[in-house]
Amino acid sequence: MSFEIEKKFKVLNHDLTANQLENEFKKIGTSVKMGFWWTENEDPWCIVTSDGTHKISKKNIETINKLTELKIPEEDFQFIRLRILDNKKYIITLKNKTVVNRIEQNVEYEYECEEDVFRTIAKFLSEGFYIFYYNVKTTTLFTLNDVNIELSKFNDLKNSYLEIEVTGNDKAKLEKRLDEILKLFANYPIVEEPENYNKLSRNENALALENKKLKDYSKEALKQLQETINFI
Repeated sequence: MSFEIEKKFKVLNHDLTANQLENEFKKIGTSVKMGFWWTENEDPWCIVTSDGTHKISKKNIETINKLTELKIPEEDFQFIRLRILDNKKYIITLKNKTVVNRIEQNVEYEYECEEDVFRTIAKFLSEGFYIFYYNVKTTTLFTLNDVNIELSKFNDLKNSYLEIEVTGNDKAKLEKRLDEILKLFANYPIVEEPENYNKLSRNENALALENKKLKDYSKEALKQLQETINFI
């Protein structure tokens, strides 16, 4: 387990922000992440944009552990995310998210696994769970020692977004470190964005999603996942 504390910003000028980042921080590279967020307790007939409470319960975590021999803590989580990184890395993430003073503070468990383990989990989830959000995130990654800085474009959002993140086990130290780093971005063409990407996408694509049921949205997302990694 680690704490993940991050601040997110909407980018008003992508090219200018990218240039500033390249001049001031170490560029690590780029990546493409395909992510799928799953829940067990939504009404499949509800409109996908409706506010709901997402949950992956302890009993289903127990089942995943038995199927895969992972050692995920057997407790309730808000969601489980399956992510494919650059079509070659497979990552399972479980989170309980909170926002404190407009900063995300997440308890996170993350596991990089083999393709067969990833496929097993995808198959299990596809048999009774729903994908309530999915996206494709193209990221340029920068770093400053212990700080991760991501400039990302999304398939379902018009703007780019900047994420500044610190991770570790000492929450108080992480909060202090993030406050220090944020001062370096005072002159960037960015504005604070407290909403998560799911909510941003829902708002931006409200017209296209206004009559779409969760079960249909999930089916479309599942098809994309299936086309990427065959598990059925």
